[in-house]
Amino acid sequence: MLNCVLLFFLLNVLKVYSQLSANDEQRLVSYQRCLLDIHCQRVNENSFCFGNDDTKTGVYAGWDEPCEKNVQCYYLLSTNAICDTNCKCAEGAHRYVDGRCYTSIRKSYILGLGDFCQTSGNCLLKDGSFGNCVDGRCECKFDKQLPTEDAMSCVEAKDLGEICESDEQCSFIPNAVCRVSCRCAPGFALSRNGKSCLRAATTFFEPCEESVQCSEFLQGSFCNNGNCTCLEYHHGFGSRCVRSAGLGETCIGMENCIPDPKFSEIANCLEGTCQCLPGAVDENIGCNSYKVYYNMTIVNFCILYLLFNYF
Repeated sequence: MLNCVLLFFLLNVLKVYSQLSANDEQRLVSYQRCLLDIHCQRVNENSFCFGNDDTKTGVYAGWDEPCEKNVQCYYLLSTNAICDTNCKCAEGAHRYVDGRCYTSIRKSYILGLGDFCQTSGNCLLKDGSFGNCVDGRCECKFDKQLPTEDAMSCVEAKDLGEICESDEQCSFIPNAVCRVSCRCAPGFALSRNGKSCLRAATTFFEPCEESVQCSEFLQGSFCNNGNCTCLEYHHGFGSRCVRSAGLGETCIGMENCIPDPKFSEIANCLEGTCQCLPGAVDENIGCNSYKVYYNMTIVNFCILYLLFNYF
């Protein structure tokens, strides 16, 4: 009877021991792949990475710290790091402000502003600073900053009239350039509110928004109903507005008599009067073969002279 009791007791002990062994084995061996002990702590805080003793030293290494294996650099610097006596970023990666290594997109390892990105850590600029990754593209960090022409740096944007160092600072305003301060580029005029540069007209009847666009190069002109024109009883001649004079009317120069220099062989200002030239015919000007205009002042003087001397 005693033997049966002892036998029963031993069988129960063996059963409990086998259950404990199975539980311990399950706890200690998860069969999940790992490189570092930290990867195993999801299983148990006291677990470690078994079987990788040839690739781990038990010590994590940070930036520029001594190391033996690449894996030592991964935890603190990311898998974009390598061990080259000391931990550093691998080729094609750079160090971000958080101390970790991020993949660079461009072959030059500098991501241009406007290029695609996954994180601000990708947006390394030429001067070593970083832009922001916004909606998958690199942008300057601050609102009033502009990318340089090579898209590798950010510069402070300047308004018209503010002191500047480069055209890029003025590019916040379309058609502006840096000339000690930001000014409108040649061929453009400063708007009435001083905040924009408008294209200046070079010929009459060009479209306009403000009169300054007309007067920049066309003397005496103004913007009327969306076109550059002259005041009433004036017309454009070359690059200026002059008083209009019809055939037979008083004039100062040829420009008063004709709308364009191409008509200089048709009519001219002769003896202070707009007259058709001998033999010239042009219906647009009003000249034909039988029309001759005289200076009435001279005509009247001649008549008076004749009256006093012959009667």
